[in-house]
Amino acid sequence: MAMRVLLVEGDANMATTIATHLKLEGVDCDLANNNSAAVNLVISNTYQLILVDSDIPCIEDFYNFLEHRGIAIPVFSMTSRATNSSRECKPKLAEGICFLKPFSMEKLIINIKACVDVPAGLPNTFLLSDLEVNLLSKSAYRDGEKLSLSPTGWKILLELIRCYPKVAKRSDLEKSIWGYKDHSGDLLNVHMYRLRKKIDKPYIKPLIHTAPNFGFILKELDFQ
Repeated sequence: MAMRVLLVEGDANMATTIATHLKLEGVDCDLANNNSAAVNLVISNTYQLILVDSDIPCIEDFYNFLEHRGIAIPVFSMTSRATNSSRECKPKLAEGICFLKPFSMEKLIINIKACVDVPAGLPNTFLLSDLEVNLLSKSAYRDGEKLSLSPTGWKILLELIRCYPKVAKRSDLEKSIWGYKDHSGDLLNVHMYRLRKKIDKPYIKPLIHTAPNFGFILKELDFQ
């Protein structure tokens, strides 16, 4: 399934240029040239990422729409006004990346792929009990509440999902995340503790379990 991106761009020539480069990279791209068109497309379609021209009039309304609807899609901002870039790259929505026009198409493509690519062998969405993980938007929810995970915590969760329903070995976790085996085990223990605080501690059913002397597993246990 091809990656699908929404491009909200007011400049027709720029929109054509970006869409052409994305198509060459195998990325499907829908176009919107104003706030209303963008809202309608988001309502009726599913996207892995949104590219927004922050110079479009009233584009703030589109940002607010995404935030109020709780739509967890990564957003990249583009602007020709350097002084406005920080204002338009809204932290709650954007991935912290704002492209100042004119920008390198190669750099744009690299950032898009880094943001939305799903590791090989993993589903786009993972569900276990009330845990929902969207690997395309890199977001996780427990009982409908969005979880704030650290980069390392996210990597550990991906490895647990990759191994599900089997146990993820400690050594495999360490090598996949840090590139080496930590013989003390302290580093993995610290990050696993932090991940469990986010995913399990506030909820009745723990989903991350320890396999003694072996590793960790995602599993839903029945409680009577």
